[in-house]
Amino acid sequence: MSPAPPPSPARLYAFLDGLPDGVVLFDVEQRVRYLNPAGRSFLADLLDLEDSAEVEEHSGPDMLEALDGTELGDALHATLAGRTSGARVRAPLSGGSSVRVRLTRTKEGVAVHIESSEEDAPAAEGGGAVPDDARAMLSLLEQAIQSVQAGVTIADAREPDWPLVYASEGFSRITGYSVNEAVGRNCRFLQGPETDESVVLGIRDALATGRGLQVTLQNHRKDGTLFWNRLSLSPLRSTSGEITHFVGIQEDVTEHRRMGREIGMADRLNSVGSLAGGIAHDMRNVLASAKLLLQLVLDQEKLSDEAREDLREADEVLSRGESVTSQLLAFAREQPLEKRVLDLGQVIRDRARFLRRFLRDNISVSVDTRHDLFVEVDEGRLDQVIFNLATNAEQAMPAGGNLNFRLREKVGSELRTAVASFQPRPERGFVVVSIEDDGEGMEEEVRSRAFDPFFSGRAESGGTGLGLASVFGTMDQFGGAVWIDSEVGEGTTVHLAFPQSEAPDSEGVSEVEPFSLPTRSLTILLAEDEAVLRRTLSKALSAEGHHVLPAADGDAARALLKTRPDAIDIVISDIMMPEMTGVELAEFVHELRPELPVLLVSGYSNEELGHLGRNVRFLSKPFELPTVLSIIIAMTDAESRRR
Repeated sequence: MSPAPPPSPARLYAFLDGLPDGVVLFDVEQRVRYLNPAGRSFLADLLDLEDSAEVEEHSGPDMLEALDGTELGDALHATLAGRTSGARVRAPLSGGSSVRVRLTRTKEGVAVHIESSEEDAPAAEGGGAVPDDARAMLSLLEQAIQSVQAGVTIADAREPDWPLVYASEGFSRITGYSVNEAVGRNCRFLQGPETDESVVLGIRDALATGRGLQVTLQNHRKDGTLFWNRLSLSPLRSTSGEITHFVGIQEDVTEHRRMGREIGMADRLNSVGSLAGGIAHDMRNVLASAKLLLQLVLDQEKLSDEAREDLREADEVLSRGESVTSQLLAFAREQPLEKRVLDLGQVIRDRARFLRRFLRDNISVSVDTRHDLFVEVDEGRLDQVIFNLATNAEQAMPAGGNLNFRLREKVGSELRTAVASFQPRPERGFVVVSIEDDGEGMEEEVRSRAFDPFFSGRAESGGTGLGLASVFGTMDQFGGAVWIDSEVGEGTTVHLAFPQSEAPDSEGVSEVEPFSLPTRSLTILLAEDEAVLRRTLSKALSAEGHHVLPAADGDAARALLKTRPDAIDIVISDIMMPEMTGVELAEFVHELRPELPVLLVSGYSNEELGHLGRNVRFLSKPFELPTVLSIIIAMTDAESRRR
């Protein structure tokens, strides 16, 4: 019979076949599974066979029966039966000599090692038999190589095309190819159309010139999937200096590259976000002043119809500018939120009904969800996210298609996001909205930059490039995340993960208490360091019959409060001012007159104002004059009722 193929890798086969020591492997059924040439010669001598080729005919139980009664036979029976883990005996040879035989119990059976005697051993390269410590080191090295996660390959540099003579189990885990499928082939079988040809040429040059190299390239697994392979090549030289082999180390760094890209993106977004927040704050001061001036002019009765129409168009332009600053602040995570608990499924169903009318007729909108999926969000900002993504999907389907909203409950451990900065607690509950289209999809470069501010994959769209950046910022403020799955020709799915909330009380949401208009004019202390906005707002409030005390900063406002504490009905203050901030001014007001209302305004986010009491409210810039007036009326009317 022919022994079954050995279980060891090709490099180990070649090594064992060249050993002067004999190696015989028995399985648990007492059959010989492998023997090297020296082992065959030993068995032929032991069985008194004239031709060593006849050894295979006596393998199996017949061989053990022939060894019955000998020290080697008894030790072999005991080891195979599991009565001992191994033994060391001497076995006689023809001519009166003997050899030492070591038996070791393995999971597969018994390994028999016949040590060559000094007088009988053929000369090994380098002289004599392989020492015990060298054999132990070889075994340890083999185990170490097989245990590492990286792939290890050895290519023969003396053969044409550098065929592999060894591949580790790590190589099989990474590529999906078995050792037998890899050995004898050049590693180019891992390459594909996506593999960078310049990197391949660099590898060939390194092999031809005998130098080491480390590169990262795209390769294919056996199942066709792509992975990024960080390959290190090192030459092995003989004692004469000839390059005999190349050792290759393969590492699957696909996940590392993705995480590195996402961390880099997060750093870019944070840096640009800080800049965007500052720009938006300054823009909001300019827009607030311009809009108030326009409203004052529009209120004049002597305007011609043509002039009034022109001014209304100018107001429309300013409103678009306000929308851009809102997107900037959303991206920078500095847009104030008014969050409340909502049934997200109900919100999505309601918005889907609107989208069916809003999107082109050739876009089909469907929803896959249920009730009782509650999240705490700012409803207006949520609408911006939904409509932004729906518009993007419509643009990706110029010939029409399907847009589907799919909602699912998940826990943090189930979320496979591409956002490195989003690390939810494994047990935290989330509601995930997947917005799926069957449009043209995105290339990897576009997908990896989709959330970058001012980046657009559609040069002709005419947009600001802030849409997905603001979605990213909004979801971050919600305590969730957004990520994209997309391939060219396979459509795009945008995933939104919202922290799940408990259902609100069944009593319903309380309505805003109505207020009545006061008959008296108010004395308003206005603290604003932006001169144009201070003058414009003062003029607008004065036109409504109120008396305005303007202050250029917090210190000036504090001085006015000290001199006329009882004459002031309400304080309006910007939050960001030199010398004294609006929050510090509100704290001073609270100490001086706890009942005096304070309206804080800013282009930045709403700060935590709860400690300032119920008489403090926040308004985001830019604002409409009616909004300011309604808040002033509400705050002062509520104060008069409390009196």
